[in-house]
Amino acid sequence: MNWTMRSLNPSLFFFIALLLFPVLQAQEIPKRPSPARLVNDLAEVLSAEEERRLERFLVDYDDSTSTQIVVLTVASTSGEDIVLYGSSVGENWGVGQEFKDNGIILVVAVEDRSIGIATAYGIEEYMNAAATGRIIDERILPHFKAGDYFKGIAAGVEGIVQTLAGSFDNEKGRKSGSNGKGSGFLLFLIILLFVLLGSRGRGGGGGGGLMTAYWLGSMSGYTMGRGRGFGGGGNFGGGGFGGFGGGSFGGGGASGSW
Repeated sequence: MNWTMRSLNPSLFFFIALLLFPVLQAQEIPKRPSPARLVNDLAEVLSAEEERRLERFLVDYDDSTSTQIVVLTVASTSGEDIVLYGSSVGENWGVGQEFKDNGIILVVAVEDRSIGIATAYGIEEYMNAAATGRIIDERILPHFKAGDYFKGIAAGVEGIVQTLAGSFDNEKGRKSGSNGKGSGFLLFLIILLFVLLGSRGRGGGGGGGLMTAYWLGSMSGYTMGRGRGFGGGGNFGGGGFGGFGGGSFGGGGASGSW
């Protein structure tokens, strides 16, 4: 039988399109990184050192809180809403813990000049669309408009960490926290608090506090559990991140453009 597109019943064609849509969608989603990592600069807007700094912080944040924050840069989402795009990536990769659903995807689409933060189900209780939108508008976009992706992403991560402070505890049992990592993270939070209070006292805005706290932490002996300072050498993927936990996303979050 010689079939053509014209001979197909319209309802049958629509049904086939619905079946194929998830497959076509999945082809646009980046493959899960192997080995797993939290910073995935596919658009290549970050230097190797900037990637290493962000990765080191996010790995330690995951170890201390069980919350996984993924940074992803792409050239374009090919017309797809960036929050839904981020949610698809988070669902496909399994970002966050399975029973906590505490994953976050910060997506930057460079050619689209668009930024989105997608939150997993468990995060929505602590970080709603309004709070997420403020992080984007007040912390990230000013740096992006100035052409500095690293400072914008770092400021966004800082805002997320502050918003979620104390929301989740580490119950994974994945890393025992030997070598004083727990006390080190507490020291980092104390230093971060002083930096933030100091910047507000001078009338300064957000952004840069995270990186300043990093430098102060390194100088005071806080090495993020890696045995070397923030500015030290080493490969950022050197056995730190243990992998994604199987979290689920439902499309929550916010977006912005510059």
